[in-house]
Amino acid sequence: MQPNRNVISKILFWIGIIILAFGFVSGFAAGGAAEESRSGFDLGATLTIWASTMIPGFLIIGFSEVIRLLQDVRDVVIRTRRRRNVDPPLNESHEYSPAGGGSASDPLPRYDREADEANREPDMPKPFPRLSRENLFPEGERAFKFHKLIKRINALEFYLEVEDRVTLEEKLGEVKRLYFEVKHLVFTLGLEDDPVWLNVVESVKFVEEELTRLNKQDTRAYG
Repeated sequence: MQPNRNVISKILFWIGIIILAFGFVSGFAAGGAAEESRSGFDLGATLTIWASTMIPGFLIIGFSEVIRLLQDVRDVVIRTRRRRNVDPPLNESHEYSPAGGGSASDPLPRYDREADEANREPDMPKPFPRLSRENLFPEGERAFKFHKLIKRINALEFYLEVEDRVTLEEKLGEVKRLYFEVKHLVFTLGLEDDPVWLNVVESVKFVEEELTRLNKQDTRAYG
């Protein structure tokens, strides 16, 4: 299977490769320079440079592998927890389209919180209301901001799944700053009743409620 490397892991991996390549070439160059001034190839100088570059090079490559493995663990945790949850209540068939996405004949349904609460068993965990990538705006900066908001809201699912309250609170603060920027654009254009935007509002409320629940759990645990 193709290794699942994130951006940081890839950058560190190639930095390590560059260091090893640079050390390999520099070692031969140092031995050759010594050969011009003395008799014979200076193997000691070559080995010294190789050792001084191989150690940091392999350490950086090893660290990139640690990051890759952590990424794999993260993905496995998400997949495992999703299998235990019910299917999200949103239509996931809509793809992001710079021109607005979706179609009039197949509108995006609004997340119905009351219906979700009524149909769920008491001990069943709440499913994260993942948002589709249907855009509310046409092309331009507004469409880019809305698409970025959707990605950041959906990214909060992982921190809810692993119940990382501290990171969730930090990431939610970043999401809400962008959320209020987009909200101003939505209300300026009179799109506050659009089902796509209402789903965004419900998702943010959902995360806020789950964060409150996690805070209460911590209070009871340390109380």
